[in-house]
Amino acid sequence: MSKIQKALEKAKAQQAASATLPAAEPGRAHVVQPVGGAHVDPHLVAYHHPHSHLTESFRRLKAMIRGVAGGAQLRTIVMTSAGKGEGKSTTALNLAVVMCQDFDKRICICDADLRRPRVHRLLGITPRRGLSDVLAGEALLDDVLVTDSIPRLTVVPGGHSSKSPAEMLSSPRMAQLIEELKSRFDFIIFDTPPILTVADAIVLGPMTDGVILVIQAGKVRKRPIQRAFELLHNSKVHGFILNRGDLVLSHYGYRYYDRGYYYY
Repeated sequence: MSKIQKALEKAKAQQAASATLPAAEPGRAHVVQPVGGAHVDPHLVAYHHPHSHLTESFRRLKAMIRGVAGGAQLRTIVMTSAGKGEGKSTTALNLAVVMCQDFDKRICICDADLRRPRVHRLLGITPRRGLSDVLAGEALLDDVLVTDSIPRLTVVPGGHSSKSPAEMLSSPRMAQLIEELKSRFDFIIFDTPPILTVADAIVLGPMTDGVILVIQAGKVRKRPIQRAFELLHNSKVHGFILNRGDLVLSHYGYRYYDRGYYYY
């Protein structure tokens, strides 16, 4: 039995135990008014319940990602999934929020889904322009940065829907933009569309320090997951996060279990 299959079966057995979100500790909620007075999505537990047990799993994930780097500078990560609806964007944002809690770190999350951008919706913001506008030469990076949603987190929204997103993401302008972001921020997360649907993560992955795959336990079969890894053969795949299972990092010599997420 493969490691992926074992992880999926273990997560499925414990899925029922992680169905509810933990309550925030009284008097310790992190409250910040987002842009326009809108509401941050309740699935961003690291924002609404920063001291909860589930948020601690994201902090452990943050520490594990640092461990994966092996002392090297891991600064740009692509987050993707095999299929739709696996919690990729919420996982990326929760990770970004806990990284912001390092007061000396500048964190950026870039919505690289130029077809159906979602990061701005989860944060309750209404940007006028974004990444697609910068890549099309219709805006500068400074024109699209959003900094007043969550403390120490800068957002690059997706922008207007594009008819040729894969071409945009593989362009020299995107490579230049990544270098510009690295000159401003300590860690950048790129949220991309599902890899079995479009090629965006495939072309963006080699331009970054690596890829993390988000998989929803009990939803995706083994073969699509294997196919996703095959498609990422030109990228450095650091592992996968199994949503609604355990949080584990064993491939690199670590092993830690926590209800809610599985990292391998």
